[in-house]
Amino acid sequence: MDNLGEAVCCSCGQRFATTNMVAYGNAWVCAACKPGFFQRIQQGESPHVGIVYGGFGERFVAKLIDGILMYLVQMPLNLALGISLTGQAPKDPALMSAYLLRVGLSTVISLTATLAFTVFFLGRFGATPGKMALKLKVVRPGGESVSYAQAAARYLGEIVSMFTCYVGYVIAAFDVEKRALHDRIAGTRVIKGS
Repeated sequence: MDNLGEAVCCSCGQRFATTNMVAYGNAWVCAACKPGFFQRIQQGESPHVGIVYGGFGERFVAKLIDGILMYLVQMPLNLALGISLTGQAPKDPALMSAYLLRVGLSTVISLTATLAFTVFFLGRFGATPGKMALKLKVVRPGGESVSYAQAAARYLGEIVSMFTCYVGYVIAAFDVEKRALHDRIAGTRVIKGS
C-alpha cells in the first residue's frame, strides 16, 4: 500500500483505493475479486497470496531431468533382462513368449521404480530431483507439504495424464494455478521457491 490509500489487489493485480478493498493479512482484495477469493478460502483452499506457480516450461524441463535420471537407473536393468532399444522381438514363435515375459517384467519393474522414486522424493523433500534443480516444490492447496499417500496419488494421476495423449500435462499451461490433471486428481500445486 502506498501513502495515497491505494493498494494492488492480490487476486487480479489491479490498483484500487483501499476504501473499496478488503484486507486479508498483508494483502488486499478488490470488490470484484472478493467473492471468488473468500469462496476459495471457505472451500479450504489457501489464497496463496504472493505465491508464484511453476510454469509449464519449467515443469517440462523438470520432468525431462527426472526422465533422464530414471533412464540411467533402469537401463542397466533392461540390459540385464536382455532388452535394449536396438533389440527386436525374435521371429521364432517359441522364443516370443520368453521375450514378452521379459518385456512385461521390465515394464512392471520400471513402473514400480518410478513410483518409488516419485513417492520418496515428493513425500520426503516435496520435489523430485528435476523439480529441485529448478527450485519447484509440490504442495497441498494450503501450502503444506504433501504426504506419501498424496505423492502416490499424484504419480497415479500422472499415468492418467499420459493416457490422455499428454493433454493432462498440457492443461497446466492454461490453468490459473498451473495445475495439470494429476495435480487436480491429487489436490496439489507446484510452486516456485520453498
